[in-house]
Amino acid sequence: MKEQVTDMSKVLQGMTEEMRLLRATVNQQYAEIIKLNRNINAETRKKDTDLINLWERLAKYGINKLG
Repeated sequence: MKEQVTDMSKVLQGMTEEMRLLRATVNQQYAEIIKLNRNINAETRKKDTDLINLWERLAKYGINKLG
């Protein structure tokens, strides 16, 4: 019976370590997703600004968004 308790304890320790590693992986992935989202948002804002500037330049020649 004592052997079973020891084995269960080892299994639980292994599971605890595995959970710790999984949490660390999830945290790293979450941080990477946040970083990528920030980059995407920054690029989107830049493209929006570029489009506005282009339409303003085209407007000087009498070209509007409708053609």
